[in-house]
Amino acid sequence: MAMATALQLSRYLLDVVATGYVNGQDFTGLRDDLNMASLVIVPVANPDGYDHTRNGFRSWRGNRDTVDCDHGVDLNRNHTALHGELADTPVRCAADTTHPGWSAGSEWETQAIESLIAGTLSGHSQEPIAVLDYHAYGNLLIHPAGYKPGTDSIGPRCGLTMADFNCISADHALTRQFFGDTHSNVHVDTVSPGGPFPYFRDSARNILYTASGTLDEHAAHGLSPTLAAAVELPSGCTNFYIECDPNADEIIKEAATDQLRAIARMVSAASSLESTSPSIAYGPQTVGTFASGLWTREFAPASGFDELTARATFTKAVWEHSDTGSLMSSIGGVNRSYESARVGVQYHMYSLTAAAGEFDPLCVPCEIESFNNGMEGIDRGLDCDGCIDLCEPGRMVASNWEMKEGSRGGASDCWWQPIADDGFLLHPGGGAPFGSSTTHCHFTFSVLWGNNGSCDLEVQRQTATNGWETVYSVGYSKPYPSASSTPDDRFSSFVLEANNLLSSGQVPAFRFRSHHAGSGTQVFDPIIFCRGGGLP
Repeated sequence: MAMATALQLSRYLLDVVATGYVNGQDFTGLRDDLNMASLVIVPVANPDGYDHTRNGFRSWRGNRDTVDCDHGVDLNRNHTALHGELADTPVRCAADTTHPGWSAGSEWETQAIESLIAGTLSGHSQEPIAVLDYHAYGNLLIHPAGYKPGTDSIGPRCGLTMADFNCISADHALTRQFFGDTHSNVHVDTVSPGGPFPYFRDSARNILYTASGTLDEHAAHGLSPTLAAAVELPSGCTNFYIECDPNADEIIKEAATDQLRAIARMVSAASSLESTSPSIAYGPQTVGTFASGLWTREFAPASGFDELTARATFTKAVWEHSDTGSLMSSIGGVNRSYESARVGVQYHMYSLTAAAGEFDPLCVPCEIESFNNGMEGIDRGLDCDGCIDLCEPGRMVASNWEMKEGSRGGASDCWWQPIADDGFLLHPGGGAPFGSSTTHCHFTFSVLWGNNGSCDLEVQRQTATNGWETVYSVGYSKPYPSASSTPDDRFSSFVLEANNLLSSGQVPAFRFRSHHAGSGTQVFDPIIFCRGGGLP
């Protein structure tokens, strides 16, 4: 399916250049943008392995380097960045076919792709600004990071190298702006929430399983950082074997059209993605604005990953350029320095953690001003005075949900938990905190997944007609996710867009629903924060 889609995409690009239209859809903007940007398509990244599948070994996964392993090497586990980082990587050359090779970048095919990304491949001297890696199958858009077991949060703390902690990529918001932030059941060609195609979008760890040495991780975090994502393409009712589906041709054409829309968006943004000048970095951005700062649960590096001692941390990403400087904050007139948490392709991510005497981690500040290089911006919560008391039950509207309080890791904590099936937990919306100047809002929360059998969690967002749309939904039977062999009791943080009502001066309400109250799943820190212009 991946090669078929790549070849169909190539054919459609010829149509774009010739007429500006594909299957009646207008791509004249892409045709014009191609005068200033180049696309490189690699239809087959594993030629010997692919040829082997055409000769009776249809499920062959690796390359044909079988000297040290009968299965060959899984090229999407062999890349240099993060090779072998995964603690639960399958035993090399075991029955599982994901053999990562005996050393990083050991295979010729891997070296060729890495040379292309590094701009050192003959005939391709320029590093790409974005990479899409096509796979089959799954209808998924997978973005970094997701390479370590037990740590699948989008929290900010990674240390200064990817090897320290597994968390959100600094460019995660940029990925969301290209592809949308939530699952959509229909094709929606808008930035948010649906994105250009109806695929579920998340990090690899949340969506499937841990994986290291992958192409998208190497592109995003290797020596030549690049905006990257892996796409698990659809394949009808036949899983890997698209040719068995009677509608194979139409499935391939539709998938290629989906990808063409995504590529058109990326090519349109190419100049701003490539620029690192301060005027671009701090200018108005349609692609590149991280939006509001985020409250997510922190995993303290001093003790390693421990969800029991996690506390809310404020994360801010700034459009990166060569003179970013030191990001500072002001809370209640007191200045504090942010700590560098991650350097990305286009962003530098910073975090602000509640330390002794600074602010109460369970009563987060209503307003945080951030500034550097003469620029400043303010992030603010809804209808808030002083601080947002996370342990105040009246802050939420609850039906068959209950606020729980207790001690975790030697510190007081609080969370919400369903106490009966089919209830809801609602975070009220309200007036945009900066009025018409409110540019972006985010709804953030964290989840400690239960381990008592079947579990589900649905997050719904208020619509313009006061209805509800589902923006996140997961159901699983132990373990979660269903494709993973990792046990439950895992902690995840989430960020969902809260911008759909801003044109009317309102911020939408959100609500949680669960139909398996006995699963033990707990929700922490539901917060809406908004930004009103200024420092991106």
